[in-house]
Amino acid sequence: MLIDEIVDFCDTKYRNSKCNRCDNCSYGDNCPGSCERCLHYIHTPTSAPAPRKYDCSNMACYYTCKYSYKYMSELINAFSNLKDLKYKSHIKVMSVGCGPCTDLFALDFLRQDGVFKFDSVEFRGIDPAKDVWFDIHEQIKRCSPSIIIPKFYYKDVTKLIDVITEVQ
Repeated sequence: MLIDEIVDFCDTKYRNSKCNRCDNCSYGDNCPGSCERCLHYIHTPTSAPAPRKYDCSNMACYYTCKYSYKYMSELINAFSNLKDLKYKSHIKVMSVGCGPCTDLFALDFLRQDGVFKFDSVEFRGIDPAKDVWFDIHEQIKRCSPSIIIPKFYYKDVTKLIDVITEVQ
């Protein structure tokens, strides 16, 4: 499954990175010594010693490993309730703030599990944090089955809407 390949990729990248030991942490002197703590600062800004944002590809790998299965399972439940999707042969997905693409993972799982019978999925992922997610998105492109056509955009969604939804 696509999620397994991406989590394995992120786990390997994270374990082999100097940054998993915070040698070159983008948070500078505020580095708490772990990506888990940095994520806590992002999700709970009042606990952070200084503003923290998603700006570290190693933190993204940690995030992908820790949360992708959880979020994918929530999306599997949500998508399973959309009965009309069972009858679609081709779908187009636009994911704003796509991060590691757990929505794509959920669709891939449901297709492989036989719940949905898509012939193709056009996935458009939008996330302004290119430096953070680029390697993961490139791996998604390499590992996606041929019926999944992923494209990624690294700009503010309001500046991309005309490009993504080209009128044909």
